[in-house]
Amino acid sequence: MIVGSVVFALWGCGDEDVPFVVDEDELTRYVSEVAEARELFRTSNLIRTDPYTVPFDDGAWHDSLISKNRDYDVSLVTDKNSANYYADYGNLGQLREALVVVTDSFRVQTTRVYSDTTIVDTSYRDLTRYAFFLKLGDDAKDYVGWSLWGYSGLGGTLLPVSVDAQRWDLSDFPGDLGLYLDLPKSQGGIPRVPYVRLSDIDTVVLGSRLKITTEKLSTRPATYQLLSDYADGGAFQARLVQAGGPDVDTLSYKTESSTGRYYRMLFMQAFTEDQGDFVGAWCVPYRQ
Repeated sequence: MIVGSVVFALWGCGDEDVPFVVDEDELTRYVSEVAEARELFRTSNLIRTDPYTVPFDDGAWHDSLISKNRDYDVSLVTDKNSANYYADYGNLGQLREALVVVTDSFRVQTTRVYSDTTIVDTSYRDLTRYAFFLKLGDDAKDYVGWSLWGYSGLGGTLLPVSVDAQRWDLSDFPGDLGLYLDLPKSQGGIPRVPYVRLSDIDTVVLGSRLKITTEKLSTRPATYQLLSDYADGGAFQARLVQAGGPDVDTLSYKTESSTGRYYRMLFMQAFTEDQGDFVGAWCVPYRQ
């Protein structure tokens, strides 16, 4: 059976019981406390106030974050008699798996400035990411032995575009579903969400140029994209611009030169090309 948490208790002397750890709490605490997870699941500097233009309007647009809220949904098998309690990880042994769905909801104010008027709208935008865990240690270890093993920045988003990231040396890596090639090994233990192992996240040289290219998919609504990341000049948000044809958009920038972070991720938002309605948001992880 898949459940969100398990509660244990240690019975000591007398009638007082001492609560033991809750797997769900330890997994969500890991996401919020451990540096590698904090970087991959950050919410800072995703919604920026940098001005941008849109295809269907001649005003100057800019967003500002009003509020944000985070929800966790944890899946793991707790029945030791279940065939899915352990998964076979070869040389690593029989291991437990867990999946944490992290959903951030942003309330965003969008201001459109024209020569003779200013219009202000408010909208909600959700970003869903996945943390895939393996229990590599025993309960005496930090976070009762759970370790972050894989990541997905897509959530359930059906992307309206394909996404390609190109490094300074012209080598590239996918920023869409093509990035996520691994699956949980148990057959029904937890949702089989594709992920990329942390060790397989692509590397980008510090302070080098990174070019993001999207191409519209015929089965999805036509959209424009905003991109947020850290560059040499600090955090920024910009709209991808048309390049090489009406269905291709691109943005090139020099990545951050500092070594203060190990895992990094760019944040993308898609909006309908005719009215600017929010379609979805996702993240593309990389390392430096």
